[in-house]
Amino acid sequence: MAAAAADDAAEVERLYELGERLSSANDKSEHAADYEAIIAAVKGQSAKAKQLAAQLIPRFFRSFPALGTRAMSAMFDLVDMEELAVYACISLDSPARWQSGMFGHYSV
Repeated sequence: MAAAAADDAAEVERLYELGERLSSANDKSEHAADYEAIIAAVKGQSAKAKQLAAQLIPRFFRSFPALGTRAMSAMFDLVDMEELAVYACISLDSPARWQSGMFGHYSV
């Protein structure tokens, strides 16, 4: 049990580091692997990491148009998950992002 908690904490810390690196990058396109790692976190076991990924994916969506389909698929996967905290993060945050055009050409 303690090992799982340590793994969760390490994954969340890793996602924070990826998000900080993307935030501080002048040319975000040079860090596509970081964004791909954030998208991949959706498939992991940690609910906290998934919740953080749900916040980071839309934040950097426009910077990586080539990964748009994968990012949207990951967000839809998160909606299908049963973890309440992850679902709440998406359901509370996404409508504003859709309305503001955060998702670029996917906006409604």
